[in-house]
Amino acid sequence: MELKNVCYKNIFKDLNYTFVNTKIYGIYASSFFKTDLLFEIINGLIKIDKGIIKNCANIFTLNYNFRDQISNLIVKEEIFGNKAIDNSILDSVMLDESILDKNPFDLDDLLLPRVIMATMLVNDPDIILVNNIFSKLSDSNKKLLRDLLKRLQFDFKKLVIIADPDVDLLFEISDVSLILDDTIIVAGNKFDIFANTDLLKNYNIDIPHYIEFKNYVKEKKDVDLLYRDRITDIIKDVYDNV
Repeated sequence: MELKNVCYKNIFKDLNYTFVNTKIYGIYASSFFKTDLLFEIINGLIKIDKGIIKNCANIFTLNYNFRDQISNLIVKEEIFGNKAIDNSILDSVMLDESILDKNPFDLDDLLLPRVIMATMLVNDPDIILVNNIFSKLSDSNKKLLRDLLKRLQFDFKKLVIIADPDVDLLFEISDVSLILDDTIIVAGNKFDIFANTDLLKNYNIDIPHYIEFKNYVKEKKDVDLLYRDRITDIIKDVYDNV
């Protein structure tokens, strides 16, 4: 998917970027209004003033308001529509057939996100937008969604774009980071971008705890830890080097 000279009112000017399948992108901005707006533009919900968006068909958006995404009163119809029931889909989101006859609006905050994830899998989108959803999930559903997105990335070559206030999780799951203001300020390898703490502070972006810890170890112990995603790798590095 490509954004080319995209402008909207006085909020965005000349957004230019090419997103590549098989990558997970983390978008950071000083305001979630801007990431909301960008996702609406990608979805074609807002008419831009200038520019073009290429190859943006077949999108599925996971939004923070789960119930706004529901369009059927029976779980089976919501997930599968007119398609045959696929138990492998249900298994992958930790559901079983006992839920299929229920009203999705009656489901709690543990089960409803899993219904939406199952619907996403059935739709088989090329592009998945994840908008401020992780912070609304239980720990088990966070892990479930994280694992699903990684599977879609590696096994099915999907493009995933995420915006979320949980910078630690976003840093862990993403490959590429973008800082968004009125344009795309910088984009690239997440480790390179988050090494520039002054840039992050300029745009009021929180620094992931691991980056803070890495900087602290460097300052206090003069040990330059490797950049890592996962806490278990961090602990191993500390054990080996500090």
